[in-house]
Amino acid sequence: MYVLDAPSLGVEVDAIGPLAEKVVHTLTYSPLSYVVGSTGAGAGAPRTWRAVTFGGIRFSVPSTWRDTTTAIWGAECGPPIYVSPDQVVLSSARRLLAGVCTNFAGPNASSAEYGTGVLVGAGPKATVWVGKAVVGPCLELSGLRSCVATSSEETDVLTLSIQVPGRTYPVVFELSLGRSGIPALEILDSIQAA
Repeated sequence: MYVLDAPSLGVEVDAIGPLAEKVVHTLTYSPLSYVVGSTGAGAGAPRTWRAVTFGGIRFSVPSTWRDTTTAIWGAECGPPIYVSPDQVVLSSARRLLAGVCTNFAGPNASSAEYGTGVLVGAGPKATVWVGKAVVGPCLELSGLRSCVATSSEETDVLTLSIQVPGRTYPVVFELSLGRSGIPALEILDSIQAA
């Protein structure tokens, strides 16, 4: 039997069998804890990436990602809209879909199953779901106050409420983390005022 004690997490992992030690050594930090804990430590986005400017912020994404713009910010009874992997959705968040409720899981950036995608909301409806999330620590991203507003059920997406000087509403920035969190960290480290 192999035992891994992680008191800082409040857990102990017991594994039995010939591969127990190897299996336990595959455990690592979640992409969410990696990204939040490493913010500012990276070198920023690779030079081959392109800049996206929206809602008073600028950030970088891989040059192959496609942009979609919309005025919709999800439904009245559910979280923001679906984001595919390798996609940037820029929403003016001016309206919610009335009377439409979706029953499929994860209609936001977390739906980018093991990939990375970005959803940015810069308008009056964007903060509807942020207010219902657990607010975590606030980070300084190139001088912008950015507070973590990720739901406790979502460990594969990072939601930030970014205060942009001169804007009435905070910009909501949802970033799916992928498997490793590395592209997400590069995107996060590239955020700055436009």
